[in-house]
Amino acid sequence: MDTTMVKLKPRRSDSSRRNVRIVIIIILIMLALAAGSVAAVLIVDHNRHEKYNELVDNARSSLIEKDYDNAEKYCRDAIDIFADQYDAYLVCSDIYISQGDKQGAKNILEDGCEKCGSPKELTVKLNEVNNDIQYDEYVEAGKKCHQKNNYEDAVRYFKAAIDIKPDNDDPYLLCAESYIANGEKSRARDVLNDGYAKTGSDRIRGKLILVENELQNVEHQQTSQYKAEKEAQDAKRKLEEEKRLKAEEEARKKAEAEAKKKAQKNAKKAEWKDAYAEVLRLTIKKVTDPHYEDPYIREIDDELSKSEDEDEDENEDTSADEESADEETASDEDEEESDESSADDDEDDDDDSSSSSGSSSESSGKKKKNKIDDYRFELYDIDGDGIPELFISSDDTDNAVDECYTYANDTAIPLDNHGYRGKISVSQSDKLVRFAAIDNGVRHIDIYKKHGINLDTYIKFFDNFTADHSEENPKAASINDEKTEEGVYNIELRKYNSYKWTDVGRKFALKEDTIEKGISAWHM
Repeated sequence: MDTTMVKLKPRRSDSSRRNVRIVIIIILIMLALAAGSVAAVLIVDHNRHEKYNELVDNARSSLIEKDYDNAEKYCRDAIDIFADQYDAYLVCSDIYISQGDKQGAKNILEDGCEKCGSPKELTVKLNEVNNDIQYDEYVEAGKKCHQKNNYEDAVRYFKAAIDIKPDNDDPYLLCAESYIANGEKSRARDVLNDGYAKTGSDRIRGKLILVENELQNVEHQQTSQYKAEKEAQDAKRKLEEEKRLKAEEEARKKAEAEAKKKAQKNAKKAEWKDAYAEVLRLTIKKVTDPHYEDPYIREIDDELSKSEDEDEDENEDTSADEESADEETASDEDEEESDESSADDDEDDDDDSSSSSGSSSESSGKKKKNKIDDYRFELYDIDGDGIPELFISSDDTDNAVDECYTYANDTAIPLDNHGYRGKISVSQSDKLVRFAAIDNGVRHIDIYKKHGINLDTYIKFFDNFTADHSEENPKAASINDEKTEEGVYNIELRKYNSYKWTDVGRKFALKEDTIEKGISAWHM
């Protein structure tokens, strides 16, 4: 039989047991000390709360006794003990409010909200103080506006105060006074009625009775004179309305007339375009066809046509005696053929020109220039009536305009330029046409004014200042064919030269393929 060996634990020594007891004793002592400390802290904290509550109670008592200085001191001491307790801040704000210092109350409440974490008690009180401050500001602003007779702004401020404190009778009364001062007693009655309903104030009721009596008196004072004045005002308004309607009707009729006139003008545009196109095509035919008979009353100047037909080549040498002889011969031929028709003159001149040109070509071996190449035309509205005039020029040396047409009575009508040939300019604002030319030092400037289908003489200038002067040809100047001094002449000439003149006549070449382009290019 096996035997089991049992190992017995050794018994602790006396020293070990003594050490355990010492540790236990130390722990017990520390626990006792800790408990004592906690007890001490609790005692101190209890004393502080007691002191805080005592100071707050003392502050309330001093406030009741209106000892505001000590009351504020008690609150400040309490806040020094517990800055995160709201009671002292509330009492302190009441101290400031009791002294009329609402801004001080606002400041202490804002400080309390910051340090106490905005408890409900402080935030509610702070809102009340802010409303009171805002109310006072509105009332004061309204009073200042009333004193300056700015009644509309005064009413606005008083109504804002009413919104803040609808149970206070002051802003209702002040608002009513501003309405009355502004002559609006019925509105004063309305605001007083509203105020009495909300406040039941005897002050408002008394004022309301006075205002209602005054309004009744005004109604009773509406005499026959007042009614007569009202009837007169009504009659005046009726007359003004009739005038307005009449003016509108006249404006409508005028607009309709202008629209009709514009429509007619637009219809006329197509007509004058066709008429001018026909004139230009006939001019081309007249210049290029020696056998063509001009259907218009006014003809191209015979001498001009003859001089253009007999224009010689640039390199051909011709003596002055030969030119003089040719001119005398041409003059004799004109006198002999004066009884013949213009068509025969043109045909004979062209034949003569052709023969002379042919002989020149045979002798010089050069081809004569076709005179149609010098012709140009342009449209320009002289008088601003919306229908332009047609200008045709044949010579680019002096911008000479040979023919001028206007459109009237459904046809193109030649404008009489009094046989004058020279540079032409137009002053549309004055409805003036100026012909100007200088020949051998002699200057002619004739100004015409357009009247319907005529050019009437407006003023004429003449001088030979740049010519060779002699006893037979002295220096001279005239205005409207009356001699005048050079100084007076120059002053008058400068005055008319200062007008806004526009040269016309040579904008488009006179060719079949440019007629439509030139006419279509015109616009007012």
